[in-house]
Amino acid sequence: MSSREQILSMLDIPQDGSLLLAFSSGSDSAALLSLLPKDRSRALYVNHALRSDEELEREMETAVSLCKRFSIPLKIVSLNKGEIARLAHQEGTSIEAAARKMRYQILLSEDADYILTAHHLDDVAETFIMRVLTSSPIYSFSLIEKERERIIRPMLSVPKRLIKEYIENENIAYSEDSTNKDLSYKRNYIRQMLLPFISDEEKSAMLTISLNIQQMKKRSRKIEFSDALFLTFSRDEYLKAPLWRREELFFSMNRREKKGLLSRNEIKRFDAAIEEGVKKSRFSSYNMFIKKEMVFFYSELRSIVFPFAGESMDTKYFTLRVKEEGMKEDLVINLQDIAYPASIRTSRVFDEIELVEGKKKIRDLEREYGIPSSLVLEDRNGIIAFFSSFLSGRDRIAKSFKSKGGKYVTITL
Repeated sequence: MSSREQILSMLDIPQDGSLLLAFSSGSDSAALLSLLPKDRSRALYVNHALRSDEELEREMETAVSLCKRFSIPLKIVSLNKGEIARLAHQEGTSIEAAARKMRYQILLSEDADYILTAHHLDDVAETFIMRVLTSSPIYSFSLIEKERERIIRPMLSVPKRLIKEYIENENIAYSEDSTNKDLSYKRNYIRQMLLPFISDEEKSAMLTISLNIQQMKKRSRKIEFSDALFLTFSRDEYLKAPLWRREELFFSMNRREKKGLLSRNEIKRFDAAIEEGVKKSRFSSYNMFIKKEMVFFYSELRSIVFPFAGESMDTKYFTLRVKEEGMKEDLVINLQDIAYPASIRTSRVFDEIELVEGKKKIRDLEREYGIPSSLVLEDRNGIIAFFSSFLSGRDRIAKSFKSKGGKYVTITL
């Protein structure tokens, strides 16, 4: 059986619907391009502007030539220089991850029933080895999914060896990304130094493990969490979940916070605190409290600002009220004295409030009450109020607002 026949026997292309190929003009996507049904396929090339203009020009010329040879329409999308670097900085991630995110955003914005990528069996093996080398949790060994929403990977069972053989037999020209030779990239090191010693049968075994874990994940419900002022999830749902789902939840929330690696020892401490129903916990990286069977998890409160027009404010996560009954002498505020516009926001490093006993740094008050961050009410002249009672601290009002005829201000979750 020829290499073409072998690949076709493993290929899993949808039988109907429009197809859009994520096309790099590399050997893998060139091989897939040549095997697509011409009457319902298109290709899209994204120029990330990350390499030299000369190399990218040659690559785009190859892409155009290949699409002409195989009668597949081609669309080229070119990004501006520095666009990927800016995204990586904003996301707190690598250039490679930012480029991948931008590429998929562009692909998913196109009108096509299916988006095809040329991932193959060796890509699965590379990712598997990377997970092993970084002691990744079991759920992450689901690796590369064959189908996800509109994204299809029809060559996932095809070994790279077969693709190379097919490309040579069919005399198909392709581009070589110069960064693929850089062994400082872990994936390149694995590809060039480790994979040659692993058989196709062993790679297929890695794919089988991946598919089994994918099925395990489908049969087990994910713990959902909301992401706003706090990362919040149901304690009851958490307690019913298997241990690996709990671990997945913490790693997912940690990624959302764009922080460094979260240790398993820290996860165990949080898990024990939630199991025991501890109302308030504080560890090295994160803080947590439980209220009304909901778990509130956070490192520092987010940079969130809400406009405040007086009397009351409702958000999805907390309620701010001003009222006359139950006034406390040190919590009195005159709404008429606020220099609008005013807002309620999360605290910042250099925030200060003028209290009766003198000027206080908000960070010092937070340390005093054992909380990592808080909410403050601020107008044009500065901070009026410091709210921490909802985090087991104490609310404080600025000295200039402690006057008769004012109203008690309270914040509740």
